[in-house]
Amino acid sequence: MNKAVKVIIIVVSSIVSLAVILMIVFAILLNNFFSKLQEDKVSLTSPIVQLFISDDKKVELICKKTISTIKTEDTQKITELFSKKLVENENIEEMINYLKNIAKENILSYTCRLNGVSDHFDSGNQRKTYRFSCNVVTEMQEYVMSFEYDYKNEFDNSTLGINSLSIFVNREEKIKVDME
Repeated sequence: MNKAVKVIIIVVSSIVSLAVILMIVFAILLNNFFSKLQEDKVSLTSPIVQLFISDDKKVELICKKTISTIKTEDTQKITELFSKKLVENENIEEMINYLKNIAKENILSYTCRLNGVSDHFDSGNQRKTYRFSCNVVTEMQEYVMSFEYDYKNEFDNSTLGINSLSIFVNREEKIKVDME
């Protein structure tokens, strides 16, 4: 066999071996990613898509999910928007009733705006919190809702979801729930 052919065979087999190793590593990383997402409360789109969408788009999706859930006027579904920790630490029945009353006013439109992102990393774990506001227009009133929302928390997944919600009418705070 020609020396050049042997070199080509060695190079090709090395490339194939490297490709197989990279595919295995990628599969392991995807598996870890999917298993962490299954623990989380948040599922906006497919996990792969979530890797590539901006924070603004994620907040838009969270807002859309929140408003559509409020429109159902379903106490159980609305309660699920809030983090487990907030539900345990705070009496949120008044907030849920307030949200249901807003839905009864017939929500005509809403716009959301990302106000800030907090990313905390420690020992390979991450906590990502979005602060955003949502202007909600109903047939009777205009509301401003101010949210703090844990999108990811590998330290404590009981904080996933809404951790703080304040609702304002004419710049006056009408109701607030907060985890702290």
